[in-house]
This record gives sequence, C-alpha cells and structure tokens, in this order.
Amino acid sequence: LIVPILHRGLRDRGASIKRYGALIAGNICAMINDPRDFVPYLPTLLPDLKAALLDPIPDVRSTSAKALGSLTRSLGDHILPELRPWLIQALRNTACSSAERSGAAQGLTEVLIASGSESVDEVLRNEILPLSSYPEACTREGVLWVLTFLPPALGQGFAPFIEVTLPVLLSGLSDDSEPVRDVAMRAGRVLIKSHGKVHVDTILPSIEFALGEDDYRIRVAALSLLGDLLGTIG
Repeated sequence: LIVPILHRGLRDRGASIKRYGALIAGNICAMINDPRDFVPYLPTLLPDLKAALLDPIPDVRSTSAKALGSLTRSLGDHILPELRPWLIQALRNTACSSAERSGAAQGLTEVLIASGSESVDEVLRNEILPLSSYPEACTREGVLWVLTFLPPALGQGFAPFIEVTLPVLLSGLSDDSEPVRDVAMRAGRVLIKSHGKVHVDTILPSIEFALGEDDYRIRVAALSLLGDLLGTIG
C-alpha cells in the first residue's frame, strides 16, 4: 500500500511532495520489525531517491541524502553495494550541474557516516581526496562539495581529517575555475564555523601560510577566511 504512494510522490513535480516522500522512505526501515522486509522494494524506490538527490531544490536533495543514509544504516553496505560507486561517479560526471554534484556529495556524506568511521577514513583518503588533482574542474568541484558537507555532519569526528583536507581546500581557492573557487570558499567557511574555535591551532597556520602565496586569489581568499576565523574566536 505504501510503496506505490512513495513511488508516485518521489516522481511528483512538487518539491514538498518529493521531500515528504524521501522523508518517509528514509524512515520506513525504523517502522518495521525487520528492515530486510524492505529489500524487495529497493528496485522500485532507490532510482527515485537517486533522482531526488539530484533535484534542483536544496531541501529535496538534503532530505533524499538523509534517506539514503538512513537506508544504509538500517540495511548495511552489503545490501546497497552499487550506491557508493554511483555517488562518486556523480561527483565526477561532466554532465551534472553544480547543484547535482552538491546533492551527490551530500548523499555520499550521509552514506559514509552511516557506514561507520572506518568507511569515512578509507573512502576520504583513498577515493575522494586523490580526485582533487584531476584535470576536470567538475571533479575538483565535487571533492570540495564533499568537504563542505562532511565537517558539520561529522562534528568533532572530523578533527583527524583537518590536516589532510586543508591543503586541498586552500588549493581550490586558487583554482582556474571560478565555480571550484566558490565551492572552496564555501567549504572553508563551513570548516571554520564548525571547527574554528576548537581547532584554531590546526587551521590558523595553514591560513597564515596562504597569505604569503604568489597567487593573489588565494591571498584574498585566505584573508577573508582569516576574518571569519577571528570572528568565530571573538
């Protein structure tokens, strides 16, 4: 009775209906005795959730990302083996818009956190951060979108990753592509807002070093981030 309604709701043109559909789909595993009973319906609803994850409306993308994280947490990685590769591929897809890459990054963040801290560490270090040096600007932008969503989602669990992600973030501030620079600045501000006060000793030296870079764009961006950091501390 419920799944056909969710299937239709996730394909509706209205943003609020799609958001409610994603919300129910994510929470449904918590409402049944055995989450495995939901597995036969995944081929019906998973493509709809993927489509909603790439929706132009931010609220729809956010709710769909949390739904995918909830399903991963309830069912386990082994039930959804193709989900993580699909999300990483969406980050690199040249046909995707910036909003769609943002949705894929948010979905990947929720799925990784639901999979556990070891998955976050392994995928971030071995699969996500190496993409920051790829020649395609869309791939570099996708990496920075992940660094935008991961710090607030992980909370203090992101602390061990600050030192390895800061160089990628600062490099993005001097990227040739303007969209990449914009997302890098957004990621920097998110990091400072969520971790600047507690981890100022880790963040400040990298910003100070960036103030002396040859590229004027990274100097200006670092100055702006330094102002955000001082504001957060103050």
